[in-house]
Amino acid sequence: MASKVSSNRALFIVGSIKGKIRRLPLICARKNCIRKKKIKEAKRIKSGKIEVLGMVSHPGLYKSATAKYITAWCHPYRDPDAFLDAKKPRILLSESDFVDPSFVEVYPSRSYKWDYFYFTMGGPKMGRRKGFDLFMDILPMLCKKNLKGVIINYTRKPLHFDKKQAKTWRAMKGSFTYYHKKLSPRKVAKIMECSRFGFFPNASDCSPLLLTESLIRNTPVFVNEDILGGWKYVNEDTGIFFSREKRDGWDNSIDKISEGEFEAKDRFMSEYGFGHASKRFARWGREHLKSFKGCKRACFEGLSHILQGFLNN
Repeated sequence: MASKVSSNRALFIVGSIKGKIRRLPLICARKNCIRKKKIKEAKRIKSGKIEVLGMVSHPGLYKSATAKYITAWCHPYRDPDAFLDAKKPRILLSESDFVDPSFVEVYPSRSYKWDYFYFTMGGPKMGRRKGFDLFMDILPMLCKKNLKGVIINYTRKPLHFDKKQAKTWRAMKGSFTYYHKKLSPRKVAKIMECSRFGFFPNASDCSPLLLTESLIRNTPVFVNEDILGGWKYVNEDTGIFFSREKRDGWDNSIDKISEGEFEAKDRFMSEYGFGHASKRFARWGREHLKSFKGCKRACFEGLSHILQGFLNN
């Protein structure tokens, strides 16, 4: 989805202007671009001669060395005042808002193989980044309810257990399928569409693409209410929140997500997807950034082929 400049820390933004697709004259920073390991965008950002759009993809961007140079913010926060300078323009908009069936594989037929899926990573950071500790706390309850899952570690590193987690993993192994490999987009789509719900215990995710991909495949989501970004997608039609602190509510929440009826895709597409997001992005950009002058729709350069279909709309 993202188009690289010289690193995935910064992106090009394109817009539809007078019936043509043009690259906008600004830098879009997703992560800190001013660091010891230099990237070419850093010099241009520090010059102060170019507009810099902060597209929060990393939770630390707001306090990084790049933050003071950012002209305006696209953010995922419930309470932006806690993170961002109130004097700078901002909009609640993320990369995940643009996820759309026009470029993400969706299969119309559905036959359930699992009750839930959970994507994680290996190594010691998986607890903080993917909520693995919380997943392991809830796993025994999922097993007790005879819910079958599929767990995907898409990194090279193995899962990192403490002694209690290792014991739980061994005891529950018959209740889930485990993949330790990076899967193709087609395989990811099949897993999502063959599961009754997606499990997202992670809290630090700013722009959860897997969450919105699940929704456009009409698979509801079971989401940690403390998630940094993506909370705005969860409602009565798309899924259920659960709380780390309120463990006595887990049983009821699991029943609701596994037995409830949802309209995940229709609700998501009524508010998000490429059509809504590109128009909203451009409208806000025209109000606050010179770079967006005359722009009717805007998106990441990697989605230019999708924007092509909207040139006259």
